[in-house]
Amino acid sequence: MTAEVSQVKRVFAWIGVLAVAVAVGFGLGALTYEPPAPEMDVPQTAEPQPVATRTMPQAGDDVLPDLVGMQRAAASGRLDELGVLYLIDPVKGRDDDRVLTQNPAPGTSLRPSTNVLLQVRCDPKPCPPPPEGKQMYDPCSCSWR
Repeated sequence: MTAEVSQVKRVFAWIGVLAVAVAVGFGLGALTYEPPAPEMDVPQTAEPQPVATRTMPQAGDDVLPDLVGMQRAAASGRLDELGVLYLIDPVKGRDDDRVLTQNPAPGTSLRPSTNVLLQVRCDPKPCPPPPEGKQMYDPCSCSWR
């Protein structure tokens, strides 16, 4: 009888070890998971607009400014000045062209690889597809790079 109890205890011990291993695996996966970039399905018909190229951030411009609440044009102009690439994610609503959120957060150190996602309350325009090798980054103004 004690041999059977001992064997049952070993089985439960292995089940516990397996459960911990699975939990650790899921925990590491959750810590390293990055959701895929949002894909925008935007109707294409208007005239595309060229954009500025990326430059290195200037001295004194080493952190990302707070763009939330700004008009889309002002926020994108500021990012263009800083040489930061960005993507506009339209949020339908009042169409007041205001920045609702930004990622990364204000105060984030700028690096040449910094990319910013701005959620802007605007209705996407019917834009033509960008030329081969180009990407639509602002469906509210049909801008591509």
